Amino acid sequence: MTTEKQVVKVSVPELVEVLKQVEKSTFINVTMVTVPTMNKTGNPFFGIVKKVTNCNYLIGNSYEDRVNSNEQKEGLEGDFVSLKPSGKHHVSKCVLVDDKTESVYYLMVERFDEVKPKVNYLKNDEPMTDNDRELLSGWLKGSSDTTRQEQERVVSVITPKIENIKTLSLNGVVYEVE
Repeated sequence: MTTEKQVVKVSVPELVEVLKQVEKSTFINVTMVTVPTMNKTGNPFFGIVKKVTNCNYLIGNSYEDRVNSNEQKEGLEGDFVSLKPSGKHHVSKCVLVDDKTESVYYLMVERFDEVKPKVNYLKNDEPMTDNDRELLSGWLKGSSDTTRQEQERVVSVITPKIENIKTLSLNGVVYEVE
């Protein structure tokens, strides 16, 4: 028996309000469209490529508590104190807003190395060919793995802009952002 998921069309501000209500650890599925970080000089793909990512994440938990829990499981102190996120602050457990204008909202999600995101690239809003994807890979910038965590199983969080989210599945409801 398959259950139909309820689909709700929302604006970005409406999605922000839905996410502000999340109070406990909850798994979500998100599809977002972003501009990939890449080198600019001489790059034939600059300005015409978008990255479409779909992945399951965990939201609604305390980053500090998760790190301390993992530290304790590994026999460490469990005395981790998180720093304030750079340029933004929390307005709820999982929603942040930029410090300067308080108009750009971010969703703090925890990602797991075992759960690989499905990533596709679009060139001029069309799926890229294998050849183009191979050429693009030389222009993309890698992500940095800086961490203040001592334990082996680090807690990895990212804070994508909520305006980049196209669909978000939460508690059996699929939110489609218009």
